[in-house]
Amino acid sequence: MLDDTETANPIKTLIATAQPPRQTAKAKPQQSHPTGSEQPPKAEQTQAQDDPWGEPVLFDTLSLTPEIDCKLLPGIVGEYGESLTQNLQVPSALVVATIVSVLSTALA
Repeated sequence: MLDDTETANPIKTLIATAQPPRQTAKAKPQQSHPTGSEQPPKAEQTQAQDDPWGEPVLFDTLSLTPEIDCKLLPGIVGEYGESLTQNLQVPSALVVATIVSVLSTALA
């Protein structure tokens, strides 16, 4: 049975109960490393032994990015961006990022 804190934030519950992937029964062939030894370097060994998953980053701990306004785009491109933002009901940052990526591809 879940308590109130687990139902309020299911992502934290999933992260807390996550398990690293199991090793398969089929052994992989050993490949030699660029150093010529059969063992990986010690830095890789200690990282793998310490924590195979690493520290998770929760969504609610990420910092918010500043809002990018379509008025930053010059001329008709900025007007087009404002029109897209209003008509599609999406954040202006999404429209600006899309326009900048299309323009950079077209002008490259």
